[in-house]
Amino acid sequence: MTVEALCRRDANLITADTAINFMLSKLKEQRGSFSNKFAEQLISRIKQRSTCLTSVLKYLQNLSDYYTNKNENVTAPSLDSQQIAEVIYQLQRLGRSDSPQISQCNSRDDWDEANVPSTSSTTAITLTPKTMAEELQETIEKSMSRTKESSRMSVIDSEFGDDLMSVIKVEMALYENGGVKGKYLLQVYDSLLKVPPTSLESERVFSSAGYLCNHLKTKLNDDTLDVLSMLRSHYQSLKNNCK
Repeated sequence: MTVEALCRRDANLITADTAINFMLSKLKEQRGSFSNKFAEQLISRIKQRSTCLTSVLKYLQNLSDYYTNKNENVTAPSLDSQQIAEVIYQLQRLGRSDSPQISQCNSRDDWDEANVPSTSSTTAITLTPKTMAEELQETIEKSMSRTKESSRMSVIDSEFGDDLMSVIKVEMALYENGGVKGKYLLQVYDSLLKVPPTSLESERVFSSAGYLCNHLKTKLNDDTLDVLSMLRSHYQSLKNNCK
């Protein structure tokens, strides 16, 4: 179920973070040697591949939730305000790229495997127990609803000269005190929402191109292949929407 959530076309860093933490909490509930070992290996792998982007997006998505749970989250490093400001500054210097490349960023404190999400904060038992898939979907929808609410915040025009870092810090101070995103914070927030959590979309394109460019169509140029791939994806989307 977690893999399916990560591979969804509408997946982003928030839904990926939610799905992975949900999986780790369920592994912790098993209380078995295999599940504990599996969780430890997953955490070790996540530490190797995780960047600052998820932490920054969670900070911009829900400020109070970020500071409340930042030490309990194993899928993203815990960053303070100065580190977040530096990452936002780097993203702005990259020219508001939709898929920014940020080097791996470590928090001030080393992560601890004991930070697997606790099972003490489980939902109340209902008369009709929910399936695990339903619980995961509900958790993802809850995280995305918070994203929509925060994205409707107004934008502050904060053109204070050429000192970009100072402007970012001012916007962060206003955001932390009033919950209003400034122009640069909102630009980074919108860009990070577009970052895919996996390379599955690229793999889908390569797989689709393999069907189109076969031994019967060896003379297709790059432009023609691009157009055919786009049309194939478009008609598949229309077909899925009609179901």
